[in-house]
Amino acid sequence: MSLGVDEAAKLESLHVAASEITAATTTDAVYETAVSAAEEVLDFDVCGVFVHEDGQLVPVAQTDPSASLETFDDTVGVLGHTYQTGESVLAEDVQGHETSAPADETFRSGVSVPIGDTGVLQAISTEENYYDETDLELAELLAIHVREAVTRIRSERDLRESKRKIQRLHVVATSLESCTEVESLLSEAVRAADEVLEFDWCLLARQEQGAFVVEAASEQTPMAAGEEMFSADAGISGWVVDAGESALVDDTRTHPIATPAHESFRSGLVVPVGDEGVFAAVADRCGAFDEQDLELAELLAASVGAARARIEARAALQRRQADLDLLKDVYSRVLRHNLRNDLNVIRGAAAEAGDAGPERTGTLLDTIQRTADRLAATSDRARQIKRVIDRTDPIREIDLRRAVWPVVRRLREAVPAATIRTDLSQGLCVRAHRDLPLAVRCLAENGIHHNEGDATVEVTARRSGSVVELRVTDDGPGIPDHERTAIEASRETDLEHGSGAGLWLARLVVDRSDGRLRFAETETGTTVVAELPAADGDEGT
Repeated sequence: MSLGVDEAAKLESLHVAASEITAATTTDAVYETAVSAAEEVLDFDVCGVFVHEDGQLVPVAQTDPSASLETFDDTVGVLGHTYQTGESVLAEDVQGHETSAPADETFRSGVSVPIGDTGVLQAISTEENYYDETDLELAELLAIHVREAVTRIRSERDLRESKRKIQRLHVVATSLESCTEVESLLSEAVRAADEVLEFDWCLLARQEQGAFVVEAASEQTPMAAGEEMFSADAGISGWVVDAGESALVDDTRTHPIATPAHESFRSGLVVPVGDEGVFAAVADRCGAFDEQDLELAELLAASVGAARARIEARAALQRRQADLDLLKDVYSRVLRHNLRNDLNVIRGAAAEAGDAGPERTGTLLDTIQRTADRLAATSDRARQIKRVIDRTDPIREIDLRRAVWPVVRRLREAVPAATIRTDLSQGLCVRAHRDLPLAVRCLAENGIHHNEGDATVEVTARRSGSVVELRVTDDGPGIPDHERTAIEASRETDLEHGSGAGLWLARLVVDRSDGRLRFAETETGTTVVAELPAADGDEGT
């Protein structure tokens, strides 16, 4: 740039102004200093700084308060062209310029230079050809100083804000560690994301039955707990869980694999939480989050994942201890009560049979046989209970018709006098413990063996929403109130009675299936209902 005496003086004065801009501690001070320099140093007629905000270029500082500097969309006029292309514009006649859209009809010429991603510095005059290439170059130098100063101030501000948020996150992490239930943990995590990280829309979701389901969400988020988002292997969340890596999405409409769970989601960040969950913050505008937001979200998600793992491990340990205590009590009952009593019966009958006549001997042998069979059945129940407790494999998808039919066939062969009917739709599936057929057998046997006449048992199932009700109905004398109460309260009953052991075993299997066992009210007989989670598929009735 070849400068005359006047231009050299302007350049020297511009360096002085640049020092003032560099020393500014706020962006407002930078903008005001910039327009003052443009007026006093560069002798620009009307000068303004326009900052980009939500798709618009907003005037934040100007030399002449009476000048009509308006807010423009970021695609309109010379102002929008400068911002979108990052290229300076020298308009000798703005009224005839192809991209100009002057806010005032008195404006005749101008220069427009970009301030990085921040906005645009624009000088306008009421005279044609007021500015030349030298003015444009000087304006560009001024804009560079403004851009660097604003970048520094924003970086320092963001760093201070980040440190403040990290400090508060440490406090949150301590609070999360004190949570003893998953529900309270999730609620506290969402609250922290909203209040500490200032994510207005945020949620925690987890894979359930092949889909991501919202577990917790902030009040403003347009999705609520319990809502299904999308398939577990779809979208950003599916990728994040599979890869174990976080993702930042600036625009959901252009992202190659984004499948927004809600039509208003335009940008967001997704962070893994454990092996099956995600934390997501979303917004209804593009580019709402940056790498710093992602790092803070990762800190929060790590605390949530660790706290959840601890809660679940503690619950699993407590459950295992309860199982072992129960197993110990079961064997104690069998060995100390049933085994001792039944052996005493067998011993007494055998001793008496030695001196009894033929008719009495037959009766005693029958007593021995029945008692031995009862003892064997009770021992089998105890072993089955131990097997269910010891199995740690997850619940699986089970076709009810295929699972129940072998049970019915064997019962019909074992007890020909009993009538056993089924009404199970083809393809009706549940998610349950692998020993679900054993539970059905226990419930059916309970109805058969405690019926003084020829028993009738019906096994039916119907789906309602996400639950399948599996019903086993008999026409027997009914279950005593004390046994029903014990089963519904999840307490073991006296294994001296076959119904107690069988019902309790059925309750144990249903519990392991994330289901619920209950007794339906009937005028005669017994109806036991196992409410089980329905497997994937269309909801039925």
